[in-house]
Amino acid sequence: MANFNPTLSTYLTEILSSTVELSEQRQENLKIISQYISGKLSQKKEISMIFICTHNSRRSHMGQV
Repeated sequence: MANFNPTLSTYLTEILSSTVELSEQRQENLKIISQYISGKLSQKKEISMIFICTHNSRRSHMGQV
């Protein structure tokens, strides 16, 4: 998480430590998304994603990140 703002990095570390609450399938899906983003960042390419959420609060948080 070296490329993130220190405050965001700390927040993400806290969130990642609580992923044991997520199902294995959900964790695998998030890992795939993470690898996509990391790959694009390392290549200095644009990251294109669409968020479809069932709850407005999740969309807002994901869009902000």
